[in-house]
Parts: sequence; C-alpha cells; structure tokens
Amino acid sequence: MKVKKPSEGYAYGLIQDIANKNADKARKILRGIEYAQQFNPQRLMVVHADDCVSRHLAKFVNQHSSYHGWVMRKGYIYYEGSRWLLKTILISTKCRAPL
Repeated sequence: MKVKKPSEGYAYGLIQDIANKNADKARKILRGIEYAQQFNPQRLMVVHADDCVSRHLAKFVNQHSSYHGWVMRKGYIYYEGSRWLLKTILISTKCRAPL
C-alpha cells in the first residue's frame, strides 16, 4: 500500500491553486495601495476588474466623509457573457470580498 504525502493529490493541488490566486490578488492590491500613496488619499476602495461603480460614488463619499465605511444595500449583478444586469437588494451579502 502506497501512502501519499500531503503535497500530492487533487485536493492539495486545489488548495495550493486557491492560495496562489489569493497571494496574487494581495500583491496587486498592495501595489495599488503603494501607487495611491503619491496622491495622499483619504480613502481607498478595492474592487474587482469586472466591478462597476456609480458615477456618483466619489461625491457621496465626500458628502459623508465622517463615516468609516458603508454597506451597499442595492446593486446589480453581472454574469459574464450576459447582455443583462440583474437588479438585486442586499448586494453586500451576495458579493465576495476582494480577497
């Protein structure tokens, strides 16, 4: 009987793939934060490449600058390849965090 090492097998490969993708995301976010420092920002927002934000977002944030964060209650979900957006409520419970 051959016993596989923890570094072998399908499940280990999946875990490593997820870990590598998360590490890559973290490096990209850190690079963006480092780049943004030259502009001396008061706030930063991390989004995915396929995320869309309202053109009114910056104005809203500036008008409510005493708050430390917000929860998005309404929004839209886009499925890749679709011609449509799906309007939804409680968008923050349906979307994944950047990492």
